[in-house]
Amino acid sequence: MPTTVRPLSEYLAALVDPRKTKGLRHTFVAILCLCVVAMRCGAKTPKAIANWWKNRPEPKPFLERLGFTRLYGPGKSTLYGVLALVTVEAFITQVNRWLAENFPELFTTDPNALDGVSVDGKTLRGSRKPGAVNTHLLSAFSHRLVPSHNWA
Repeated sequence: MPTTVRPLSEYLAALVDPRKTKGLRHTFVAILCLCVVAMRCGAKTPKAIANWWKNRPEPKPFLERLGFTRLYGPGKSTLYGVLALVTVEAFITQVNRWLAENFPELFTTDPNALDGVSVDGKTLRGSRKPGAVNTHLLSAFSHRLVPSHNWA
């Protein structure tokens, strides 16, 4: 495994922004990164994504880390418009490139080998309330990457 993981935003930057250049307030990559993070935290619709970033205790530093240059993030109508224009195949290709280059041990060259990955997530009690710190725990366990032990 590499010592540092390249940010997903570097791979998403390879996607072509299909929007017209007039009137753009946010970069395409920043919007996609916001959508990825919010959806990993449970937001399922553009409205939920917009509400998710607005309900963060301090949204400005968070949005800056995702690449936003303004004091606010996109509204639900912007998110609906951008997500309607995303080419799903190109998006999946870039996410797969990110995974393959940063986590090569997750991929096998044996086409008959199946790799089991167990994923579990929790939202800590009270963290969904507006104004509360959203604390989410996510763990993934690869069955193939576990070193074999002699338990005898």
